[in-house]
Amino acid sequence: MASSRYNTANDYGNAAATDSSVAFALEEVIACWTQAHEVMTRGDLQSVASLLDQADRQLQAAGSGQSDSPDEARLRQRAVTAFGLLQHAMQSGLDGMRKELGQARRGAKALRGYVHAAGNAQGNLLNRS
Repeated sequence: MASSRYNTANDYGNAAATDSSVAFALEEVIACWTQAHEVMTRGDLQSVASLLDQADRQLQAAGSGQSDSPDEARLRQRAVTAFGLLQHAMQSGLDGMRKELGQARRGAKALRGYVHAAGNAQGNLLNRS
């Protein structure tokens, strides 16, 4: 899924940096993280998980970056940017879920207060478990 398009030239018109295994792995990581960000916006969390698994498999081949060529260093920087965007989207999603859960808890608490204020003698409509 990640390597759905094959790029034979980089942005400068030079041959793609996929001549090395490190460059290929970095291209795959970039593709996975970029696609994960895109499908996350559509709510397809299963695809996000699959893409993250694919990226994890490529990270070992990408290495630490200590002996990167200039092309590999540029790819590594693009990977860092792609990961930052994905991380921000994931954090935003978690923050949104926390907010929704908090509102649900406050609503449940308000309903419990309403039931107690109205008294249980009239009926147990809201008290079913």
